[in-house]
Amino acid sequence: MLKEIAITPGVFERDSFESEEAWLNHLRELGTGIFPRTSVCPVVVSDLYDGSLFPQLVDRVKGIKCEVVRRFANELLKKLHDAGVKRPVKENWPGDDDSRWCREAIASHQDEELARVVSTRTSIDNSGIDHGILSPIEESAKDSFWDGFVAAASPRMRVSEQVGLLRTMTLHAHWIAIINPHSLGSEREFVRSLYSNACQRSLGFGMPAFEIHAEVDGKLTNEKEAERQARVVKSIKNDLADLHPIQAPIRVIFWPKFLDRYVVAGNLTSLSSGQQRKQLRWAVSMSHTARSDQESDDRTPWHLVDKDGIRYIEQRFFSEVSLSEAATYDLDNLGIHSS
Repeated sequence: MLKEIAITPGVFERDSFESEEAWLNHLRELGTGIFPRTSVCPVVVSDLYDGSLFPQLVDRVKGIKCEVVRRFANELLKKLHDAGVKRPVKENWPGDDDSRWCREAIASHQDEELARVVSTRTSIDNSGIDHGILSPIEESAKDSFWDGFVAAASPRMRVSEQVGLLRTMTLHAHWIAIINPHSLGSEREFVRSLYSNACQRSLGFGMPAFEIHAEVDGKLTNEKEAERQARVVKSIKNDLADLHPIQAPIRVIFWPKFLDRYVVAGNLTSLSSGQQRKQLRWAVSMSHTARSDQESDDRTPWHLVDKDGIRYIEQRFFSEVSLSEAATYDLDNLGIHSS
């Protein structure tokens, strides 16, 4: 599933490499590892110091004199930006000192795990840090460097293991939605654990909005079904509030029969009207999710969803046309509001 790496500015500086040819080869190996041609990108890239790292990378790339290297580095940087996620400030401003960017990355890792920090040998030596995740860019040419960076996984039917696989995605999401017909029934513990995990964030990461999409037992217009939904919504609100104080919006959406199982996550952007618009950024398709009363070592296939799959999810579960067929309940500290 998704893993996160940080890249320090030194990898875009000529003085860090023996030749321009070697430099270009190292950048190509790094780019191929992050953005494989045959699968969904399984990587997000840290924009350290609350979004101040990427402008440093841009400055380094602009200063590259070799046109071939600069052209490739610029294209790589565009992709890195699209995969970027902000991390809060940890230490004093690193400025042009690449070894201090190494230290900033490791300090951030101590709060929330990074899979790799990619830098240069000189910067790593100057940082005075000996840490397993801190690697010179040359190491990215080794297959072992990318162990665990995969778009598909087969977790065991254990709630904690499955939720742990989603940590990078849920950590950086402004909003998270679990889409599962049984999310408020037999697979409710997975929802509880996912919510608890997503809310346990280090200072500076913010709190995500949360959505639960579930299947109804009967017709949406049935009065008894509406009463049942209200009871279920009240119950899950109490459940989640016991795990973590409700500090961001929670929405429960009941649908007619569906079979999909996804966890999706993304960003929220503010519109001129003052409303916020969801941008679906990542999605994981799950054949099955674990149940707390039936945990086992059996494995189930999961995979990151590609762009076509994300478009399907947006149309099926988040478009105005689709939502007109659903019953929606908004939860906050003031109560429960249906629409």
